[in-house]
Amino acid sequence: MSAFFVYIDLQQSAVPQPLAERLFFTLDHFGLDQKQLVVEDHIALGYQSMWVVPEEQGEQQPLYDADSESWLVFYGRIDNRLELVAKLSSEEHHGEFAQLSDARLFHQYLLKFGTTSLAAVIGPFVFVLVNQRTNEVLAARDAMGGRYLAYYKDETRLLISTYELTIAALPGVGYRLNEEKRLRLLCNVMENQPSTTLEGALPLLPGQQMQLRANSLNFHTFYLPNPRARIDLPDDAAYATEFRRLLDQAVQRRLRSIGDTASMLSGGMDSVPMTISAATLARNTKQSHSAYSWVFDSHPEADEREYSARVCDDMGITHHLVNCDQVWPQFDTDTSTNPVLPYISPYSEFNQALFAKAQSDGVRVLLSGIGGDMLYTGSENILFELLKQGRLRECWHEARHLFRGVISPWQVIKQYLLAPLPGIRRFVQQRRGRAYNRVDYLSDAAQSRLIYRPHWLQQRASSARRSDQYINVVDAFEGEDAHYGKYMEANYRLERRYPFRDRELVEFMLAVPAGQLYSRSIARPIVKNAYAAEFNEQLLARNSKTNFYPVISAGIERDDQYERWLDRSESWKKDLKAPFFTDQSRMKNGVDAVQWRCSYHEYWQSVCYNSTATELGLTDDK
Repeated sequence: MSAFFVYIDLQQSAVPQPLAERLFFTLDHFGLDQKQLVVEDHIALGYQSMWVVPEEQGEQQPLYDADSESWLVFYGRIDNRLELVAKLSSEEHHGEFAQLSDARLFHQYLLKFGTTSLAAVIGPFVFVLVNQRTNEVLAARDAMGGRYLAYYKDETRLLISTYELTIAALPGVGYRLNEEKRLRLLCNVMENQPSTTLEGALPLLPGQQMQLRANSLNFHTFYLPNPRARIDLPDDAAYATEFRRLLDQAVQRRLRSIGDTASMLSGGMDSVPMTISAATLARNTKQSHSAYSWVFDSHPEADEREYSARVCDDMGITHHLVNCDQVWPQFDTDTSTNPVLPYISPYSEFNQALFAKAQSDGVRVLLSGIGGDMLYTGSENILFELLKQGRLRECWHEARHLFRGVISPWQVIKQYLLAPLPGIRRFVQQRRGRAYNRVDYLSDAAQSRLIYRPHWLQQRASSARRSDQYINVVDAFEGEDAHYGKYMEANYRLERRYPFRDRELVEFMLAVPAGQLYSRSIARPIVKNAYAAEFNEQLLARNSKTNFYPVISAGIERDDQYERWLDRSESWKKDLKAPFFTDQSRMKNGVDAVQWRCSYHEYWQSVCYNSTATELGLTDDK
């Protein structure tokens, strides 16, 4: 993983070298291939590189352009390189531009076309452009939030970084947790207004650019998917063909690598088609592509190899099985800790076992199906959409399928007939606001810190074909989750990539009719139609997802350390209602995981937070 920071002294005073080095030090976890710190008068820029695509090998950032007197730091990937090259070059200079790294290509593109060009760039990226001649600063984050950027500004300075800890190292800011964010992470409660885990740091939103002029910050949304877009094709085959084309394109964009590529393969409707596309594309270009899967001999209910193994056999893919029966965070030096993340999921240990195996095999890029589930939310609109189109016969047949075999017809009426109605939707949103994010096991004091704020996408999403789906897909959560994961990936010198977060695929799925997401008791018919030739009968019949909770619960039960850390923790006693954890009549599925996260937080506070504060020369009172 690469990382950068940009520091601007707004009073035009020279940046002290020790301060620049202190900020640069916070990025040491990421810089594996190249490091460069530039300090010029009132500006400091630091970049730590991990090269993952061929064109950037040997590149040293920050980049400087003497004609415009501008510095650029760019972290990410441009997926539509050919389009940018075509806009920049004449036929005789095409080859010259085609050889540029993504950062240099983007720099030239930005200098020629300016800020109005950002919406045409597809791919995960963040950047900061500093113009020394005009003292203007431009920063932006891609529309799907594929890379992360945080900032801090006061009257005398501006700091922008891909990693929040850089901001915590700034004198006068300090290393303090955002308490509301911490509680949301503890309880898995989503936030309507994105924030960071550390006080003082604010995130750029997906599709947002930030500009500094005359020491004032201005924000502008340069691109988000069009909520009013509608795609209506002749038949199911046409939808399937276009879905397949877009997923193939999304996968191909993510196979550009300086090393081997592989898929993280479960047995679901996201990773399976992704892996089939990757294997087919790799075979056509004579590349190597394999698959890695978690397996659980002791927990057959969570083991998906009956699906994944058949796919690999049918496609001729080398399949690596990573047994995770006994894989569990041990609260020791091998346990993952990120100084800006006070909680982790036990799944992170499964991922680390898989990453270690992939790294030993020379894999540099892992494709992940994360984000796929979000593309199929909103299927409850299906009856509403059919009625609006006057397709009464199809609506009747669909309703019969929905009511067939259900225990409570009232649930179908509420979910599929009433909930999609605009008036009912507004009522539900107002009701959610009045009883926002109530969590049974939070103390009253902790609950009061979960403040209700309207969702940042609420107004925009109101005109979407499926407003809840639009928010789920476009929201900052997926990008934030990927950001935390990159800290762990850096330990293994590899990068996860997410085809289902491809902008063009997302735009398509937000605009198709709900019947392509769910129809006549068939989940994700568009996927099954698109891959009908490769899916076996098991996959075509699959409508459910695997539940990994039994594996997590068993891991907690055999963990002989976490209760010791729980007993030491004072914070959870303030945050949570103790009776909820002692009264067996109130125990619910997942409560043990909340207890485990409380224990992890105490461990993290002791071995990660305190040691990081010491390294930075900080104490709590500072």
